[in-house]
Amino acid sequence: MWPVTAIPGAPYGTLEIRIVPYRGMPIRLSDGTQIDRGALIGELHCNNPVVLALVERGQTNPYRAARCDLQALARWAANSGAAPRVRAFYGYTMLAAAAERLGFSVRDCEPGISGRLNHVLMTGLLLIYTRDGLERLNRGRTLNSYPKEVWMSRGELLRRYGNPHSCDNIPAGQDRGV
Repeated sequence: MWPVTAIPGAPYGTLEIRIVPYRGMPIRLSDGTQIDRGALIGELHCNNPVVLALVERGQTNPYRAARCDLQALARWAANSGAAPRVRAFYGYTMLAAAAERLGFSVRDCEPGISGRLNHVLMTGLLLIYTRDGLERLNRGRTLNSYPKEVWMSRGELLRRYGNPHSCDNIPAGQDRGV
């Protein structure tokens, strides 16, 4: 529904990005970065079919793939002419625990009808893009949880993912071209 683009150099393509002005109330991220209305943010979107394919093929752990793609995002953030203007990276997910494991700060969303509708939409996406469907979702707490905002400042992204990691030498056949 949104015009997203691939993260340049991302080996797996688990995440896509859209650069947008922030439209919410001002917030302060956990590292002290202030996000005011109109600040440029990178809106991250999970490429669900790619993640599902990784899981089904057993190619790599989805966390490792996301870390490698975040490393590519950090390279872009450090080297792109437009990137210094991007204050933070943001997502909206039912998988907040996974995002927190990747280094994102988690924030509760505003309750209300919008939150309930997004819960239904995202639960449907999880049903479609989870290998065992409803059976898998019934084993955890996901069906009873609501989407959350996840944030990482540009500075935190560079701190966590800006140095070379184990993603530099991905074996042939382990990239998104498979």
